[in-house]
Amino acid sequence: MRHWHRLRELCRTLFRGRRVDRDLDDELHDWVETLAARHRARGANAGEADRLARVELGGLAQVKEEARAVRNGSQLESTSMDVRYAWRAWRRTPGVALTAVLTFALGIGAATAIFSVVRAVLIEPLPYPNAGRLLLVWADLTDIGYPHAPLAGPELVEFQDGVKAFDAVGGVWATNATLVAGDDPEQLRLATVTPDFFAVLGAQPVLGRVLGPDDFGQTVTPVLLSHALWLSSFGGDPGVVGRAVTLNDRPARVIGVMGAEFRLLFPPDAAVPEDLQAWVPGGARLAAQPRGQQYLRVIGRLAPGARADEGVAQVEATGASIIAANPGSYTPGSRFYAVPMQEDAVRPIRGALLALFGGVLILLVIACVNIAGLLVVRAVSRRPEIALRRALGASAGRLFRQCLVEGLLLSCAGGLLGLAAARGALLVLTSLAPSGLPRVRTADLDPGVLGFCAAAVLVWGLAFSLMPWLDAWRRRLSPPLARDSRTTPGAPGGRFRAALIVSQLALGLVLLVGAVLLARTFARLVHLDPGFRAEGVLTFRVAPPFSRYPPGDGQKAFHRLLTDRLLALPGVVDVGSVSHVPYDNLPNWGTPYLPTGETDGAKSGLADTRTVSPGFFRTIGATMTAGRDFDEHDAFGEDLPVVIDELMAARLFGSGDPVGRTFQSDLGGTGRMAPLRVVGVVGHLRHRSLTEAGREQLYVPSRLVPRNPVAYAVRTTGAPADLVPQVRALVKTLDPRLPVYDARPLEDYLVTARAAHRFTLTLGVAFAGIALLLASVGMYGVMAYAVGRRRREFGVRLALGARPGQILWMVLREGGRLLAAGALLGSVGALLTARLIRSQLFEVAPWDPISYLVGAAVLLTAALAASLEPALRASRSGSLASLRED
Repeated sequence: MRHWHRLRELCRTLFRGRRVDRDLDDELHDWVETLAARHRARGANAGEADRLARVELGGLAQVKEEARAVRNGSQLESTSMDVRYAWRAWRRTPGVALTAVLTFALGIGAATAIFSVVRAVLIEPLPYPNAGRLLLVWADLTDIGYPHAPLAGPELVEFQDGVKAFDAVGGVWATNATLVAGDDPEQLRLATVTPDFFAVLGAQPVLGRVLGPDDFGQTVTPVLLSHALWLSSFGGDPGVVGRAVTLNDRPARVIGVMGAEFRLLFPPDAAVPEDLQAWVPGGARLAAQPRGQQYLRVIGRLAPGARADEGVAQVEATGASIIAANPGSYTPGSRFYAVPMQEDAVRPIRGALLALFGGVLILLVIACVNIAGLLVVRAVSRRPEIALRRALGASAGRLFRQCLVEGLLLSCAGGLLGLAAARGALLVLTSLAPSGLPRVRTADLDPGVLGFCAAAVLVWGLAFSLMPWLDAWRRRLSPPLARDSRTTPGAPGGRFRAALIVSQLALGLVLLVGAVLLARTFARLVHLDPGFRAEGVLTFRVAPPFSRYPPGDGQKAFHRLLTDRLLALPGVVDVGSVSHVPYDNLPNWGTPYLPTGETDGAKSGLADTRTVSPGFFRTIGATMTAGRDFDEHDAFGEDLPVVIDELMAARLFGSGDPVGRTFQSDLGGTGRMAPLRVVGVVGHLRHRSLTEAGREQLYVPSRLVPRNPVAYAVRTTGAPADLVPQVRALVKTLDPRLPVYDARPLEDYLVTARAAHRFTLTLGVAFAGIALLLASVGMYGVMAYAVGRRRREFGVRLALGARPGQILWMVLREGGRLLAAGALLGSVGALLTARLIRSQLFEVAPWDPISYLVGAAVLLTAALAASLEPALRASRSGSLASLRED
């Protein structure tokens, strides 16, 4: 019964509060009348009796508050009143409210969007069961320019046997293959895997089964399909398991289909594409393969109970024993190491994302500091109101609750609008993100991201509440009640508001300097000479199978015929072919080499090796610095004719003429060195990275050392993309079963190589621009406020003979002081934070003076422009008009 009574009282308080208040007023009025009647009976007049009655009662307002406080549901009732009052208060100043909400929405939206990407890429575990137990194993060949080298077959076997912390070890390498499942052939991005690869990942298919040890050595090749290939080439047929297909002209059979979420998330420099389309077994007799044939990207799964540091230590120890047992196969300084897959998969992009997240947090702080300045000004205007409420008995807790509701109402409105902005920003981010950024397209406003946004809203809502409350509570009652606060002396806008604008300017300069550093880096990349001319060149790939075009005469005849037909196309100037297009995602081909007569394998170098046809260097505009290009008369003799780059020529032959001289190399990865003869030297090409010079380069004639697939480069006088239909039709006339794929201008590869830097630059410039705008608005606000407070002072000065120019200079000088303080603090902050983006810079130092000068100049221009209008208004204010103001 008691609970029912409390529920009735609660409902009466919440839904019939006005009637309850009227009843309370009637009761208090009757009680005052009763007390007044007693005082009148004692001889007091009517007015004095009424006053004495109210004093004896203790004040009507205080009694009402005490009565409301003991009601059931009083807290909910008072909170509801606070919300209604806060809403009315913000409606009275719509400009301030709208500016604050939009500013906070801008900051919280940007921060939420970037946090969503950071969470998806860096924080969320990889989409494999127990992903924390996966380690990648690499060979560190830094001495020859290969710090993340793959492993050879024997090394995988030795790690599988020697590292007891591993439950299983698997390897993968990417290649291409031609699939015929219907009428038209299709070129696939194919992965070949070792027997335990899928057991290591723990991945399960949605149809059929995964590859296992029993699938190796089969006459009919088992094929595991990706979900995307299953939909595009097999129409999502649920009966696809067991279907016969042809893979590289050999019979194959579909054994399963992986789920749509399955990806191989290796670091970009591992050359294992995320969007692989099929998997087949490979790696037979791994232990018998040559040690120099390093092609396996190796993953180890930790056994239950084993720790990651144990696995890392055992990999290093086992690697040291492998090198000690085979000293002639490794260069000095070589080692093996392991790193968690989660960490390694994001290694190239971690620094950029953390720098962007730091930048967006700075932007959020700037936005909130701007709002703080607005709230301080608003608090000054509300001092008489707050003082009156305090005089009527409002406690510190009651005032704080009212301020808290107003601050949370503001931050919640901005947070909701910011979520909408974050959704739009995510769409922009995913469209701008480079292809090498793993899992960026999985970023979403999931519960974790919403939790981050809610926490930011609560924290800043509390901060927005504290500032007006502190301003109100630390003031004495008499000044706000006695006079208008505009006459209160002090620094322009008050010391606190001046500190806010200085911090805004400082943080804005940090973002500006970072944006200029990134812009100068991108400008260097755009004007960097990669060693070739990409404009006007079309590239495409074909992979004539060795079963129909045998190595030797079959391959030579096909490529000679295709080259002749391409040269006959209208507008075609030159044609050449190469095994690797610059900046493609194919696995690199590294070849060890030694000077002639040298037998110590520990002294060998490792060269990036490419097969090229005669005319390739001329087609892409590379420079021959000595000797000649390949021609159709080159043939095997005692040695193989090759072209080397300038770096390799300097390492092998010093300053001497390399043409006609020989050295030895293991082109086939057999472990046996064969003699090579230099016929030409070409300028070094940046074909793996724009920001890294890379290793030495070795070019061999494709007609003597055939490789598949083959990439063609076609220089044309027209637009390269316009040539694609003609190329496809031409190849189809030569072989209807041979697909043309990756047909794209060579310039596209350059664009891709710059994509990561363009991404960070775009966001950095956007953050800096928004920060500059907010800082300028804040500067304008503080100067306009200062001018408004000092209009009487300026009027007196003008009346006493001061010239308008002196008033103008006085205001600008005060703004200059704020700017100087902000620039000084910002420069120090920029020096400290620029190191965070060091990995994103190229040929630009983090302390580059030009970047700091440009950033400071932009900030100076914007701040002075923001200060100029209030300064002009102050200098033009009439003395009489200023003195007549109340």
